[in-house]
Amino acid sequence: MALFVQDELVPNPEQTLSQFQSFVKTYKNYFETGSSQLILQDVIEISNKDATLYVNQREFAVLAGDGTCPFMKIGSDMATTCHIVVLYHGSTRVVALGHFDGSCTEQGVDDMVGKVLQESVSRCGSIQGGVIDMDLHIVGGFSDEKLHSEELSVKLLKEFYYYKAKRGTPTARMHLKTFCASSLNNTIVEKVRKSQRTVSVNSPGIFGVVCDAKTGLLAPAVFDSDTRLPASDLRGARSLNGVHYMPNIFRMEDNCFVMEPFSYRPFPDVEFWIQQPDHIILKYMSTSPDVEPDNFCDHIRETLAFIRDHPDPARSVFKNGALVFRPHFSENRLTWHRA
Repeated sequence: MALFVQDELVPNPEQTLSQFQSFVKTYKNYFETGSSQLILQDVIEISNKDATLYVNQREFAVLAGDGTCPFMKIGSDMATTCHIVVLYHGSTRVVALGHFDGSCTEQGVDDMVGKVLQESVSRCGSIQGGVIDMDLHIVGGFSDEKLHSEELSVKLLKEFYYYKAKRGTPTARMHLKTFCASSLNNTIVEKVRKSQRTVSVNSPGIFGVVCDAKTGLLAPAVFDSDTRLPASDLRGARSLNGVHYMPNIFRMEDNCFVMEPFSYRPFPDVEFWIQQPDHIILKYMSTSPDVEPDNFCDHIRETLAFIRDHPDPARSVFKNGALVFRPHFSENRLTWHRA
């Protein structure tokens, strides 16, 4: 059992974590104020002038704000029903961020926590009591009609609670500091339908966050296209076309981005889907068509074009093995170079 709120282990997990409303009933008063304050913060616009590592959907990454890593921030965006999870170990300034979409949640949580433990131990040596305490932040989702957000919220809470039973010494205690998820991340926006009728719909209050690796502080954020590099089309194709595994995209010991080889299943009628108008793409390729970010449809088309051009990436993209990119900072600007 590893999930703590207000320094106490979550009680009676069979009931408290059985469904989303049970958890909210227990802790709404504690998390509601912090969620509201986070939603009301100004959204930071991240560009390639910021030393920020971008994490795509169904990926995670781990870095340290102790001066050994070229990146001082880590973040992700474009989350509607998805959740962005941050783990932070204050003593070593090791931070992990994952973008969870409901697929491979158990594996993603296990690997994220395990990597934070590994990196924290390597920096601080012996661990008194065999336990590492880390802050946990969960942001994302909203009050969507099909309850995809609530389902993912509960999945994540359960995985963090039961983590200790899956690992030996040293293990982790996750202290849930921020829970701005599902209904606690919900806001009401006005949406114009095709009929020109304006309706009120539920929407995420926060679509993305950035975490400062030095301080562990979160802020709402949006990323421009250059910050989603490297290999943004490849990464998008990987998550869209059903590779059910969350990779760690950043190799800390070498300070480089790594994408291991993979393949995906054929995408039927891919050219047809590329040609479809926005409302069709939103209807059939989104869990939340009313509130997707403005760049969602363009992102889907670009991703589908990559899948069309690379039906077997194991042969066309990874013919020489994993893709490795190294960050390069020049004139206050981040670029990536193939290693």
